Amino acid sequence: MMEIVAAIVGILGIAFGAFVVRVIVRAVNLGKLPARRMWLGVALLPVLYVLSVGPAIMVVHKVPALVPVAQVIYYPLESLAMRGPEPFKAPLNWYANLWR
Repeated sequence: MMEIVAAIVGILGIAFGAFVVRVIVRAVNLGKLPARRMWLGVALLPVLYVLSVGPAIMVVHKVPALVPVAQVIYYPLESLAMRGPEPFKAPLNWYANLWR
């Protein structure tokens, strides 16, 4: 199961990186920078991902059948909260406990 999760997370990471590179190359080729809203969206995506773990915890407590889905989607954050450096572990665990 974890091998599949690792593969999915890797593929999503590569796809996101390719998207960012494509946007930058396109902006350079067109000779203009993309709209500020687009860059704001790219910058806020990771923040929204981290913040979405709270509501996901609440939903999983109400609908236990969604646990496998949440484990796949939030595997990077779970891994960071369990085995990551202390500056990441403490805030992630604190935020997750707010939703339990």
